[in-house]
Amino acid sequence: MSWSEKRIIKILSMILAVLLAALLIVLSIRYREQRQTHIDNSGAAIQSESLNSTDYTELFVEHEAATLTFSYSQAGKWIWADDPSFPLNDETVMAIISLLDTIRPQQTLPMEGGPQAYALETPRATIRGTRADGTTRTIHLGKATTDGTSFYAMIDENQETVYILPGTLLELIQTPIYDMCELPQLPKLTEDMISSITIQGPRSGDSTPATLTIHASKSGGWTTSDGKDVGENGSFKSLLEDITALRLDRCIDFAPSDNAVKVCGLTNPAAVLTVTYLADKNSEQTLKIQVGTHVTDGNGRYIRVNSDSTIYFLPTELLDPLMSISTKGLGI
Repeated sequence: MSWSEKRIIKILSMILAVLLAALLIVLSIRYREQRQTHIDNSGAAIQSESLNSTDYTELFVEHEAATLTFSYSQAGKWIWADDPSFPLNDETVMAIISLLDTIRPQQTLPMEGGPQAYALETPRATIRGTRADGTTRTIHLGKATTDGTSFYAMIDENQETVYILPGTLLELIQTPIYDMCELPQLPKLTEDMISSITIQGPRSGDSTPATLTIHASKSGGWTTSDGKDVGENGSFKSLLEDITALRLDRCIDFAPSDNAVKVCGLTNPAAVLTVTYLADKNSEQTLKIQVGTHVTDGNGRYIRVNSDSTIYFLPTELLDPLMSISTKGLGI
């Protein structure tokens, strides 16, 4: 073969390689477009079916830590079916319901290998919404994807298709029930509203707990029951600041057992704060807070408010002056 012939073959080979590469690129682009269209259409179909349905009346949630059922009451509010008296803040429930209707798959794939290939035969979580007409929307969440932020899912028992859903749904349904508690609002106190403050220390044996009562005078000062002026006392000033900033951070135990009350240190409180204040129309009211032991991480204490049996949490920064005064007094 001459040099000229070899050169022609080499040029033709290069042209063929370029054309083949171009063909592969075109096929790849078409594949991705068709695949994305399938994904978008699948997601749209899921959303459309749900949005044309009637409202949900029941929500069932199951995951590793809990199984919860919520029902839509005649009062137009979601309740915790296991304990309808629980003061449920239904924002989380409504957010889950909203996601049942609007969540869009990040990807839609054939379910090759069956549900077991995606840990969907025994899912890590199940969410089921039941509508007024008896129809349901069910989502099973299986194993995480390789990036750990999304999960394989089966929707409405369809074993032909597996969906990849964002982890938002799992995070939402894992909200503990006590984090959904509608916390009572403590009165927003100001110094001029307060008539008296009483601090009771812990009981030791059969002895009477030490008690300190401080009264507000008409002139704006503060005096103890035996007439000592404490208006400029540093510990008392800090206590006043904390009283006017009191808030409940979270519910710890609703309707606790006697043993739970004891474990939380509320059978014999470490301190009891009683604030008498003038509310609207000058009606005198009382705020009573019993303070128990530290929570596990030490950043606050278990408390009870007035006659409410529920155990709540107060952060340490709102309790330091109170706890110091309950054991050491005002140092005067």
